[in-house]
Order: sequence, then C-alpha cells, then structure tokens
Amino acid sequence: LNWINSLILLTWQKISPLVILSLLFDPKVLIFSSMVPAVVGALSGFNQTSFRKILAFSSISHLGWMGSLMYISKGLWVDYFLIYTVTSFIMCLSFWFFSLNYFSQLSIIKDLKMKFIVFINILSLGGLPPLLGFFPKWVATLALVKSVPILAVLIGSSLVTLYFYTRMCFSTFTLFIQNLLWFYKPGTEKSFHFLSFVTFITLVGIFPISFVF
Repeated sequence: LNWINSLILLTWQKISPLVILSLLFDPKVLIFSSMVPAVVGALSGFNQTSFRKILAFSSISHLGWMGSLMYISKGLWVDYFLIYTVTSFIMCLSFWFFSLNYFSQLSIIKDLKMKFIVFINILSLGGLPPLLGFFPKWVATLALVKSVPILAVLIGSSLVTLYFYTRMCFSTFTLFIQNLLWFYKPGTEKSFHFLSFVTFITLVGIFPISFVF
C-alpha cells in the first residue's frame, strides 16, 4: 500500500463502523469496544519496524478512545475523529514526502529541519502535550473523569503507544547508518513549505481549538 491508501484505511474506512457502533445503546458493548482496542493496539505496536504497521496499531488504540466517548456522548467522538484525521494526514504526508517506510530509515534524514518536522508530527499523533494530537485525549479525559476504570485503561494504553512513538523520534537523533545518503530532490521545495505549514498547525493548533471547546 502507498501512503494515500494507508491514509484512507486509517481514516475514511473507519467512518461506517464507528457510526454503526455509535448507534448502539448497550453500555456494556461500548465499554468493551473501547477497552479492548485500546489495549490490543498498544501492546501490538511493540517491536514493529514498519511505519504502516505502527500507524495501524496506533489507529486501533485510537478506536478505544472514540468508543469510550460514545459511552459518554454520541457526538463527542466525531470531534475526536476529525482531529485524529488531521494528525494522521500530516503524519502520512510526512512519511510520503521523505519516502519513509521503515524504522531504520529515520536516521537517513540529515537535515535538522526535516528531522524536526518528522519528530513533531510523530509525537503529535502519539498524543504528547501540548501538541494538537493531545487535545482530543485531553477532552476525552475530562469527559471520562467519573469513569475511573475506563480512563485508567485508556491512559495506560496511551502511555504505551506514546512510548513507541518516542522511540521512533529518539532514533532520529541516535541512529546512524553508514553509506546511506538522503537526497533532497530539486523541485520539491513547494511541497516542503506546505509540509512545514501543516506541521506548524500541529504545533499551535491546540490553542485556537481549545477556545472553541
């Protein structure tokens, strides 16, 4: 799969099952559908070297957060999904632009600005505060403050997910692969500027959105 198809699977293909799940009125089903994906997605992300697999398991973990919001509010999960879609788009755009597919390729990037872009986008999708990806989890935490068991499972799984995102970022500054060069292709400057812009949204997006909610 290319990154466009991967993005469709991560976002668009979730809409139908999420809508069907939101129409369920059995609290036990919603609780089960939120806790199980959160744990499975977090634990399955360990020891993965493919970015597509890591994003897929992270996506499963995000399903747990959306399912838990359905338990509290029938519409709040939509806001979570929209922000998740934006962060996933930025992440897939970064991997596509830098031609990254595997974990070890992060060390090929030599430009510090490019490393910073990948670094920020990875941590945002992982939910590190105060980046944009943290905002939906923050809202979910406030909404689920009275549901301690569910919230504990979700936060625990989120910390595990954030761990392997942080591991990816750490590798960009520690790993070094000899005899590998990353070439910045002429004619991609406009694309790089666009990627820089959407990364800026990741950095400051949480502040204007916080006023909306």
